[in-house]
Amino acid sequence: MIKIGILGCGKIAHRFVKGAFETSNSSVVACAARELDRAQAFANLYQIKSVYGDYESLVNDQDVQAIYVATPPFMHEEHIRLCLNHGKHVISEKPFVLNSKIAKELFELAKSKNLVLMEANKTVFTPTWIDIKRKLEENVIGDVKYAEGSYTYRFPTDDHWVFDKDKMGGGMFDVGVYPLTVSLYLFGCDIQKMSKMMIVNTQGSDDLTHMLIQYPDQTMV
Repeated sequence: MIKIGILGCGKIAHRFVKGAFETSNSSVVACAARELDRAQAFANLYQIKSVYGDYESLVNDQDVQAIYVATPPFMHEEHIRLCLNHGKHVISEKPFVLNSKIAKELFELAKSKNLVLMEANKTVFTPTWIDIKRKLEENVIGDVKYAEGSYTYRFPTDDHWVFDKDKMGGGMFDVGVYPLTVSLYLFGCDIQKMSKMMIVNTQGSDDLTHMLIQYPDQTMV
């Protein structure tokens, strides 16, 4: 049984906890938010035993083995390092971190401490995509040369970090990671060419990004 702590008690954390309840090998034993009242309200909903109003207390909880990082993306690097440096396995909400350099540093840190570090991008772990990948590998579908994916939604307000470029805001970081992750999962990471076009809003982030990837066998996504 893996004992999990929740770092950040926002909207997405509710979905994670509900999912954890559906498993037989994990238990949510602690949660933390920057305001104790918010963490307590979250804990009351799910009967979580230990509640903290700061993140240091959570990472120092000896009962917690792994931590789910559910803070806004621009805070991920700091919080992942905090957890790893306190000997906790980490599942970080997407998007993982700002760039590949930071990601490599964090994975090296996790490896040096013999800890698991992964991004909580569930898409490729769902039965549908697992089945599609199997069908591709077994040539059931055929020799696929073109695939198209999109993810779009309307955000209720402009006054949010999700539109702030300096806080990893924008469509590509927020939801573009989903079709991109699926593309890499199905067709691999050996990319020959990549191009993109963007529609940028007044806050400097992208409202829309169109990306085109081509592989050595000429497959386009």
